[in-house]
Amino acid sequence: MWVEVKELIDAGEYVVAPVRVHGHGRTSGAPFEEHEVHVLRLRDGKILELRENRDKREALEAVGLSEQDTR
Repeated sequence: MWVEVKELIDAGEYVVAPVRVHGHGRTSGAPFEEHEVHVLRLRDGKILELRENRDKREALEAVGLSEQDTR
């Protein structure tokens, strides 16, 4: 499995990262691709928390931002 970071959004204590996850099924070998938005809480350069979201708007709202704030 590979994770390709599409964008990094600084949200203070958090980073919002839309990503593309792709790879092959463990048993079937069938290829797959997913789009997710990760919210990472950082402190002293270390990840303290990781949450996965399906929607960028939802992830931004979780850290107190809107899509307009990122433009």
